[in-house]
Amino acid sequence: MQLNTNLSNAPKKTNLLVILIISAAAVAVGFIMFFPSRTAFDLPDKNNPKMVAMFDKQLQLNIDDHEQNSFHPGYLPTAKEHVGAYIKTIAKLESYSRHGVNSSQARNAILLRITFADGSVVDKVHTGRTSSHVMPPPLLMSVSIKEGKTVSVLTNGMEKKSSPDWVIPDLNTVINAAISYDKNSNNNAYFPPTKTKQDFEKEWEEQ
Repeated sequence: MQLNTNLSNAPKKTNLLVILIISAAAVAVGFIMFFPSRTAFDLPDKNNPKMVAMFDKQLQLNIDDHEQNSFHPGYLPTAKEHVGAYIKTIAKLESYSRHGVNSSQARNAILLRITFADGSVVDKVHTGRTSSHVMPPPLLMSVSIKEGKTVSVLTNGMEKKSSPDWVIPDLNTVINAAISYDKNSNNNAYFPPTKTKQDFEKEWEEQ
């Protein structure tokens, strides 16, 4: 009399299926813990009209800061004019957390997306700041600009959890990151050309 091998293998198949289900569940839980989904604080969708004038003021102060003076002797005399013209090419500035504000991943940088008036986009511009799940969510913004003037400011609502004066550094972070991108791309528009070996040799000849 032959045994039914299908019946004898059934418990093994059942055990294997249970193990696979448990493993998949463990992976899913781990993924959720270390790569959490985006939250409401990742979305700058709350309009704050009062921040329009605030952002515009810091925008102009940052432009004026590029004027050649004793504090910034390295700037070209035309640097302020150039950065003002550059700001007029921007249509939108959007800050965001690389992995989401609740993520526990390392190097969770706050990045900037720049949309220009011609439709071109530059993404993943570093701001020098990071986001951490052990800290309150950072202030994220979506700022619309037209002809160098701030039109609207959308936020994730974090500015309402502090004094208006306390968010000024966050405004400058976004503005400085946008200007730094242009400095890296058009360094000669801000500073004299870097001296070469030939320049140094000529200076010694004329010494």
